[in-house]
Amino acid sequence: MGKLDVLMLETLLIYMYLMNGCSNATNEVCKTSVGASTQDWIKWGDNFYKVIMEKMPWLEASDACAKMGGVMVTPKSENEGRFLAGITPWPTNSVNHFWINCNDRLVEGTWECDGKTDNPYQPWGSGEPNDYKGREDCGKANSGGIGWGDIPCSNYVHAVCKKPVAVLHL
Repeated sequence: MGKLDVLMLETLLIYMYLMNGCSNATNEVCKTSVGASTQDWIKWGDNFYKVIMEKMPWLEASDACAKMGGVMVTPKSENEGRFLAGITPWPTNSVNHFWINCNDRLVEGTWECDGKTDNPYQPWGSGEPNDYKGREDCGKANSGGIGWGDIPCSNYVHAVCKKPVAVLHL
């Protein structure tokens, strides 16, 4: 692909981005094309978010987000947790939660969030993580986005995907 082709593609991406109503404002819905389908993502700050309504195990949820060009969300602040509470359509209680991109599958008790062990924001709920019965290795956030816990990775749970605004797939 020549320089002119790359410039034309970049111009097309910017045009499509602007034509779909996206701007620098927060909390708006923007459309991005993924393959032949159009999916809604919610813009907040410098990222897009998408709630996966189908419940699935942790690894499947992680793969689903990757296929859409994102990652499972790990709230980075209380504000982001509250934003997530606003976009998750199910009632706030301990039964309704969503996966976060945190686990201790490699070394019990060493939690990796987004592939790092030094995540400064980890609002674990009281007594969490507790590895109940020695089989809880994946993280989840209550639908309020605050109050994390660990549960078995094989549980079927909702997920929220996140990707930077700059990532557009055609």
